[in-house]
This record gives sequence, C-alpha cells and structure tokens, in this order.
Amino acid sequence: MSTSTLVRRRSLLLSAAASAALAACGGGDDDGAADAPAAWRVPAETEPQQAVMLASIGYDYKVGWSILETQAAMIAALAPSVPVVYLVNSAEEREAMRLALGAAQMSGTQIAQRVRFLTVEHAEMWVRDYGGIFQTTARGDLRMVDFDFDGYGYNAFSGPDTNDTYNTDNDLAVRVGAAMGVECVRSPLVCEGGNLHFNGRGTVIALLGDGTEGVGLLGRNKGWTAAQIEAELKRVFSVTKVIFLKRNMPSDAHTVMQTPYRMPDDVWAYNVGVTHIDEMIAWVDERTLLLPEVTGAELAAAIAAGDPVTQLAHDVLQEAHAILSAATDQDGRPFTIVRVPEPGPIVVELTPDDNAWWMIADMNQHPTHKLKGAERFANEEPVSYLLPASYMNFVVSDGVVLVPRFYQPGRDLTLKDKDAAFAQIIAARYPGRRVVQIAPDALLAGGGGLHCITQQIPKQVAWQFAV
Repeated sequence: MSTSTLVRRRSLLLSAAASAALAACGGGDDDGAADAPAAWRVPAETEPQQAVMLASIGYDYKVGWSILETQAAMIAALAPSVPVVYLVNSAEEREAMRLALGAAQMSGTQIAQRVRFLTVEHAEMWVRDYGGIFQTTARGDLRMVDFDFDGYGYNAFSGPDTNDTYNTDNDLAVRVGAAMGVECVRSPLVCEGGNLHFNGRGTVIALLGDGTEGVGLLGRNKGWTAAQIEAELKRVFSVTKVIFLKRNMPSDAHTVMQTPYRMPDDVWAYNVGVTHIDEMIAWVDERTLLLPEVTGAELAAAIAAGDPVTQLAHDVLQEAHAILSAATDQDGRPFTIVRVPEPGPIVVELTPDDNAWWMIADMNQHPTHKLKGAERFANEEPVSYLLPASYMNFVVSDGVVLVPRFYQPGRDLTLKDKDAAFAQIIAARYPGRRVVQIAPDALLAGGGGLHCITQQIPKQVAWQFAV
C-alpha cells in the first residue's frame, strides 16, 4: 500500500487492513477493560522493563549522519541488560540492522537471544510518540494507549508527501498492539508519548503551550480547554495529578511559528521542534526531577553575544522551575529539583543534499503562516539548523542509562565538560546502572533524540518477550 492511499485513523473510510488491526487491538474509543480505571497505570521509566522498542527508518536526515549506526550503538548498549524489540517493514531492513549490530560488536548469538524483529508497517522511527504508551495493572495485565496524531502539529504547514508520512504512523500503536496481541485503547486527544512524563504513582507532567497554532497541547487540540485536556489525561491514565509547563525550549521550537532564530554573526537558524516535555525534565524517582539550568555566567555571555536562544532557554527554564517548585505530587508532597547542564545552541549547516533541508522547505503550505526565509529554500541555498539538543532526552532501562554526548571536534569545548558532568550526575542519581554515552546527532537532525526513538515495555505477564 503506498502512503498516498492511507487515510487518517478517525476517517469514516478505514481501509480493510486498518479495520482488521483495530479489531485485533480492541477497537473503539471506550476503555475496553474489565478493571476499574484506577487499576491501570503507566509505570515509571525506572521500574523493571521487559523490553525496549525501537523502529527502523529508511533514510538519514543529514548526509553522513547514520541513524542505523546510532540505533545499533543504542541496542548494543541496551541488550546486555534488557531485550530489544525492533520494528521493521521488510526482511531487508532486518538484515541491515543485523549487519549494523555485528559492526557494533554484537555476536550472532547475542542478536538472536536479545533482539526480536517484529514486522510492522511504519514510516519513521519515533515510537515514543505514536508507537503506543503501555499501561499495567497489579495483577500483570498489559495494554496500550493510542492518541490521535497530527504530524507534530505540522500537517497544516506541510505538503502532501510529508503528511502522507505522518498519516502512515497515525495508526502505528494499533498495528504494534495487533502484532503483540496487546489490547489497545484510544483517546481523541492529539498528543505524543514524548510530551508525557509519569512518576508511576499518579502524577504526569506535560507541556501545555499557550494556544499558538501547532504548539503544545493547547495549540494542537483546537476547541479544547486546559481543563478538558487535564480531565482527558486523568481519564485515560488514571492519574490524579497533572502538572502543566507553559513554554517549550527554543531548541525544540516549531519551524514556522517560532523559528528561525537570529544567532550571532547574523546567522538565521531553523529548527524542527515538536514542543515535548522530554526535552525539559526527567524523573529520578517519584518525587525527584532533573531540570536543566542556564547559569548566570552563561546568560551574561549570551546577552553579550546577542544569542537569543540561550536567553530564551534561561527564561523558559526559570519559569518551569518556579512552577515545579510550587507544585506537589499526587499526595501533596513537594518535589526535589536537581539542576543539570543545558548544552546551549548547537548550529549545523543543512544543504539540499540533506533530507532535513527538504523537510523544512516543505513547511510552507499554510494559507496564512508562511516559512520565514522561504527564498533560501526556493533558491536551494544552505541553511543553518539548530539541533534540538537536550540532556533530558536520555533513556533509563534495567541496569543501564543511555545519555547523549554532544561534543564533537570543532564544537565548543565546554560541551565536553558538560557531557562529563551530566554523565556523573546520572551515575550518582541512578545507582546500579551503567551509564553509556551515545552521540545522538543523526537523530537530532530529524527533530528528536535518544528518548524519542525508544519506548519501554513494562515487565508484566500479559506479554512475554520471545525471539
């Protein structure tokens, strides 16, 4: 089936294949469960996991930045501690990953024992967002929650090719659930897993936004109020406390509505952001949060250099700190907030040879809001690109934590110190787990990071990992 023939999930004209998958996955928009709603919960990412899910992608966003190699490094680091489920479209994709894992020093026996290849149709790799969010009960049941998906708010801005790609993945959770034999329940809310961080005990933190089109939960759910969004999250996840942060990080900004940013030396930098909470915070335990910090010295240097990204990041993070400092958990207890490094702006060049360049160029279809500097793309000129770099976009699993390493030769040397400092913080805060640094640039070029391309499957009895 070509992507051009796919339809959105809530269209009245579901294809026969989608209808079959819906039936296998539970179908409908009711909760479909015999248990009382309070019985279901999303375990914290620090709780035991049965496997971690990733998915293939058929192209790189930037020439020379290999997604396959990055994923192979992640899987090789995860596999000794937790098995991996890897979604593929074809035998060719399966074999390509086997070869990449071999190059990453995994033996054939290790691959056979620790990696399960699951054939499920998909277009891209962002399984955190639309691959389904797993819930469990105390008796060991397992199910998935599936939200509506509007291409990260870009459907109104992008052309048909980009939208066909996003629409292909609108039902990925349905197909994953059918392939795994796991019930799937659905919500009409437009949301992604990357914009929800659960403490596992009844509290979830999300980025609400200010209602700007395509940005945050408010901008993505026209006609919904903040109170209605909160009520839906409580209904679906049985949480009792929802905490909303207001603004997204500038490194995670909407391409049309919020960028480009004018950087030092008159450079205009674009971004492909999705305004997610996993760029801003992470849970250490049910009452302890990590939150980046722009130091006073970094702010002063940014003001002197005319760097608006660092200045805005400072303001956003200070606002988030104020909100979280005043908030409490589901039991009325305050949080401990641990400040960690903020990498600052990392700007690279994109050219028409890069898929990410074309992804940005395609975002000029909105009837009112147009891509700033569109003439650069019309003339096929190189553009500057602000990577969505955040230390918060890391992966916690059984026995291991994958953290980003942003320094590369030629970049600001302070990144090397920040990489080391963050790894030390993680080692201290997540004792008993190996800390493995992974260069995420190939993922950042597409708008996400390590956390974005993974989804944990809780350790429960309803579904068992098997090769």
